[in-house]
Amino acid sequence: MIYAENQENIIIEGPGKLKGNGATYCFEAQDTSPFYPLDTFNLKTFVREHRKRIMFAKEDEMTRDFIMAVNYCRNVTVRNPEIYESGSWTCRMEGNENLLFERVVINNNVRVANSDGIDIMGGKNTVIKNCFIATGDDAICLKTDPGNDVLEDVVIENCELMSLANCFKAGTATCNDIKNVLIRNCYMFMPGIAGGYAGISIQSTDGATTKNIRCENITMENITTPFVIWLGYREKGSRLSDIVIKNIFADNCDIASSITGFKKHGEIHYAENITIENINVTYRQAKEKTCVYKGNDAYDGYLNMGGYPESTRISHMYILNHEKSLYYDLPVYGLFVRNAKNVKVRKFNVVPRRSNKRNMTNTDKPEKYNLSNCSIL
Repeated sequence: MIYAENQENIIIEGPGKLKGNGATYCFEAQDTSPFYPLDTFNLKTFVREHRKRIMFAKEDEMTRDFIMAVNYCRNVTVRNPEIYESGSWTCRMEGNENLLFERVVINNNVRVANSDGIDIMGGKNTVIKNCFIATGDDAICLKTDPGNDVLEDVVIENCELMSLANCFKAGTATCNDIKNVLIRNCYMFMPGIAGGYAGISIQSTDGATTKNIRCENITMENITTPFVIWLGYREKGSRLSDIVIKNIFADNCDIASSITGFKKHGEIHYAENITIENINVTYRQAKEKTCVYKGNDAYDGYLNMGGYPESTRISHMYILNHEKSLYYDLPVYGLFVRNAKNVKVRKFNVVPRRSNKRNMTNTDKPEKYNLSNCSIL
């Protein structure tokens, strides 16, 4: 609906509404009933029921349009519009410099696949503040596809974010560096239904470096897991370092948080220099039917997720389709750490389900999980 390229000094300002009628680009979901939180939590059941309710794109409608695309522009302000029912990414912003989103409302059909809120693809000096975003895919996503510039200097603050995927994500596409990111003073939530992955998801997989990301003063409600920090191996040379997550208050969670690098061909690739501080998590009360991986070299090989992982980002073995795939619950209820170096955790408090039978963390087994200088205080 709105497009600009190689321009400067642009203001896109409401009041006003843009409506994309996005569901018309998609097939009907396999199951149209609401997905409510499970009385007995099981990861595979959770993923299967969530995916049944996604409206995937029609094969002849793969060129679904964005509501707004602004590429390689300078001094861009988007202020006050209300945007509804996008058929794909709502706002695709590529390679811009000095970009401001302020008081923007994005309210999509949360069952429409790939209906991201704001996607920032490369560029410099981006501010997103005082926005409300409800989406079927990532609410705010920072990424670098092939051909994108480095993405650097991003501030996200005072936003309310709801997502059937991740409320805030750096990655998965990381073909060039993502660095110097601050997200603070935000509220992340799910409104009584189930689904989604993480409040905060920080990833590096495609040969570049994700670093210097700070997340602080975040309140979460009904989010599946508070945070996931994941170094994957879709391409050689990926690095993930210098991450700070602090002052997180999460209520009604279902899955442990995680920090993980990977091991391939006998070589360990570490997620490193990570500080986690003042984390307070309360689980949603339910029964549990857990299935924990029992292999000799726990959470290596296929379980590293070389491609695009599901849910916890470290517990999925894909076999032909999601109905046949294996989903392993983490062996802990608080924080799972694997293939990591220089991880400092202070004041990490978790109230598990009453039915829980797992330990809070696995950092007492550094040799088994390839941990170097990792501590919980």
